[in-house]
Amino acid sequence: MLNSFKISLKQLDAQLNEIVNFIDSINSSVISRSTVSYNAVIISLYGCYENYVNSLIGELIRQISDSSSDYNEIPTDMIIRNLNLSSDFLNAPQRYKNFDLQNEDVINNIYSGRITNKLLLKHGGNLSITVLSDYMKNLGIKNVAQSIKNSDDYHKYYSEKNMISVENAKTYLNGLDNNTVFASLDDIISQRNAIAHSWKSDEKVDYSIIKDEWIKFIKIFCKCLYNIVIQFYSEWLVKHNKLFCPLKFQIYGSSIVGFFDVIPHWNGNKETILIKSNDKIHVGKIMNVKIFESHKASMEIEGCSLQKEKPDNYSFYFDKAFLEGYTDNIKQLEEQPAT
Repeated sequence: MLNSFKISLKQLDAQLNEIVNFIDSINSSVISRSTVSYNAVIISLYGCYENYVNSLIGELIRQISDSSSDYNEIPTDMIIRNLNLSSDFLNAPQRYKNFDLQNEDVINNIYSGRITNKLLLKHGGNLSITVLSDYMKNLGIKNVAQSIKNSDDYHKYYSEKNMISVENAKTYLNGLDNNTVFASLDDIISQRNAIAHSWKSDEKVDYSIIKDEWIKFIKIFCKCLYNIVIQFYSEWLVKHNKLFCPLKFQIYGSSIVGFFDVIPHWNGNKETILIKSNDKIHVGKIMNVKIFESHKASMEIEGCSLQKEKPDNYSFYFDKAFLEGYTDNIKQLEEQPAT
């Protein structure tokens, strides 16, 4: 269901680790401490970040496009963006020469009620926090900068970086503007642009800052983006009934749920489960499964603390590929006793 989104995050992590190793080789004099080496580090660092964002957003667009059975299921902002870019492409195709698109493809997509995935990857300039926020807002993902600032992951990162408590980090971040909070991103872009456009500059950043500050920032920043996209896609899946939602279950503890009328395909992997509680979608993990008898399974879930005395507050959603022998017939499920 959501595993395909992890690919770009794993690739980013591997690429950033390669940059760290390259810097270590420079510092140990294995590789020459030259302008060429410095430029390679900066260009690679920004390139990893931008490629990651494009891959993450590209996967989101592909998943929604492929899973939508009706044009109305596609987020409204995404439809509007697609129509605007399609019109711009047809009027000035020379601006899209690197998109490998034909007029006929774009026109056919418009008339058949589909989006042109490649067009939606267009964004204006380097992905600063402002450009990134506008880019994602045009796809329906609002308040990206604020969502990152409010996230637990970023609070923890900021507290460790500044050696303050998490609570103080929350308070401090709330009082800062986005340009200050995400200054490292602007610094990376500034260095990248100076190199890419051959601007004369003697302001090289020390490798220790790149390794210990910038790369750590990119890692946590991109992890936060991943969580934002996953949350958006999860809410879309639930809203448009793309998942299986068992009607018969019993909560046994804060992390244990028993499901009836399903047989999971459990191979030991931590499968994703979505938990809806009071209209909020939580992205959880299935940590363990026990099958007691036919069509009855107990699951240990991580990601949302459950209250067994309030089962009516919850709904659970699975990828249908995770289950076999499930029943879509609601009436039939309701008639079967949950024993």
